Amino acid sequence: MLERADDPAHTRITDLHVWRVGKCGYSPAATLVTHDATLTPHAVRQQLLVHEEIVHSSTEIHVCENHHDQVFSAPPSAGALAVAMWDFDGRRRPPFALTPGEGEESVWDYPRPPRCALDARQVVVRAPGGVLASSTRAIRLLETASPPGFYLPPEDVDTAQLAPAPGRSLCEWKGAAVYWRLANDPAGQPIGWSYPAPHAAFAVIAGYFAFYPGRVACFVNDERVAPQPGGFYGGWVTREIVGPWKGESGTGHW
Repeated sequence: MLERADDPAHTRITDLHVWRVGKCGYSPAATLVTHDATLTPHAVRQQLLVHEEIVHSSTEIHVCENHHDQVFSAPPSAGALAVAMWDFDGRRRPPFALTPGEGEESVWDYPRPPRCALDARQVVVRAPGGVLASSTRAIRLLETASPPGFYLPPEDVDTAQLAPAPGRSLCEWKGAAVYWRLANDPAGQPIGWSYPAPHAAFAVIAGYFAFYPGRVACFVNDERVAPQPGGFYGGWVTREIVGPWKGESGTGHW
């Protein structure tokens, strides 16, 4: 049960069940937090961080009201509860955040839940077979602590070069994602993903494609994009982005 307060830092959570969020989506964690009506979301997270059997470098933790057995079904009110769980949501920066200069953006100024923003710069994605995508109609997804994700309209993607890849994941904000590999590389790892039917707040990216800049060559106005650290995240690091950002070991709670 979530007992809201005007100040999110004092919102109380009771009757807790812990969910692990990994590459396969939501799954119930093995250990439950002791029910304690005095715990704030921040205190809950601090407790979780000491349980190595639950928290790993590539794992994010969320708390929900009710237990659910299906891995790919979102916990009830997951989005609202996730907001309460995070220490930062774009309204203030942590002490270790770098200060952006003129023309730069701090990942700590991005909101949580994320915001979608049109980007008219020339975005090109290249695969070994040639240009995979080229667009001036990208949508950037801006979320606290991460470099932006770039989503490209399907009309600007050579989908003949793509084939479905195994796997599925669930984002508390956007919904269920499916993955894509290169069609000429049947054994290859996924190079991108999409949300066929995202939650209503993110309907604008339905069917759009996002790509891992560490697995295919991605460019923004001819600048080669660097990948966000970590095997799961797909943020695009360009010269105007200021961090630090999540992805390295020990940053999953950012």
